[in-house]
Amino acid sequence: MKALWGTARAALAVLAVSCAGKYEASSGAAATGTPATGGALASGGAALGGASAASGGQLGSSGGSAGVADDSCFSVSPLPDAEPDFARPSVVRDRLSRFVLGEPSSDLSDDLQTTRTWASTLAVELLESSDAPPAFQALFAAWYDAWRASPPPAAADFGLRWAHALSLRGSLLPLLSPGSALESRENSLLTDPALLAKFSTISARGAWATSALLCVPFPSTPPGEGAPLPPQTALTNRELVARSVASPACMACHALTDPYGDSLENFDALGNYRTIDNNGLALDTSGSMITPTGTAVAFSSIGDLAPQLATSCEVAHCIAATLAAQAASRAELTHPVSDEDVNRIANAIQRASLSSASIVGAIAATPAFLH
Repeated sequence: MKALWGTARAALAVLAVSCAGKYEASSGAAATGTPATGGALASGGAALGGASAASGGQLGSSGGSAGVADDSCFSVSPLPDAEPDFARPSVVRDRLSRFVLGEPSSDLSDDLQTTRTWASTLAVELLESSDAPPAFQALFAAWYDAWRASPPPAAADFGLRWAHALSLRGSLLPLLSPGSALESRENSLLTDPALLAKFSTISARGAWATSALLCVPFPSTPPGEGAPLPPQTALTNRELVARSVASPACMACHALTDPYGDSLENFDALGNYRTIDNNGLALDTSGSMITPTGTAVAFSSIGDLAPQLATSCEVAHCIAATLAAQAASRAELTHPVSDEDVNRIANAIQRASLSSASIVGAIAATPAFLH
């Protein structure tokens, strides 16, 4: 999986350079996606919350479980629980306190041995302490605002609202799946009205998802590319968009991105739920896509596409990479979390359904925190 994903990302990067217009007739403006940070899609686990996967196939299951070798998504080398060059417990405790609580530790004792198990357990205990919720919510809110590509302070309220939801549910997985009741548009990160209004067109939403969920950067439209199509009331917005990006140069990227945007056609440019498009025509939110690792996925709407993405190894990898980078910065680490350790974090959090405890515990056990 690791080698396949690396090859897929390299190929996508080459394709991205040659990608042409992302012009959307519905808005009359070029739709550009803002890349997020990070890396990796082959799935692990069943669809979430009763939303069944469409007949096009689930993303490849990892089948991993707690206590099994840490290679459910990505092959990684085993690590010992203790190493002679681990930092003193007081040093590690301070790093973990800065990461989880946002403040230095007052415990300077070194009467314990630094081990990965101890560090991971301590991080989870800090997360579950009475001091943790506001601090961890601030960490997640900052991650969410960067993930949504919206700088504070304008987006701060949105980030804190979702951070509070995360603290109540204890997992990102339910927050990434809107379920079947799409008209309840504020029940998922992916159907957040603020997000949908910021990325208001099919291609813009698809480009954002490629960057934020898969960590595959998507380029801006090259200057001079993409002319607006004249209004055509006999065609749906989706059909107009498909015509505007029909050239091979455009489809090199849009074949990956636009199916995601198609799945969200139940939401207009302001994020409001709808059942017909602006021309009064019936909406088609179904489709299929090929993931960067070559897996075919079919869906009827974002309601069943989202669970397939949310349980995938690639999305777990992207979340692991972005949150690990934020954790390293917050803990003031001198060394970043390595690519292989991001793979380890992705394995752990995907296996644990993206739980908050698994995210914190896996990050805490990385060499960046322990050496």
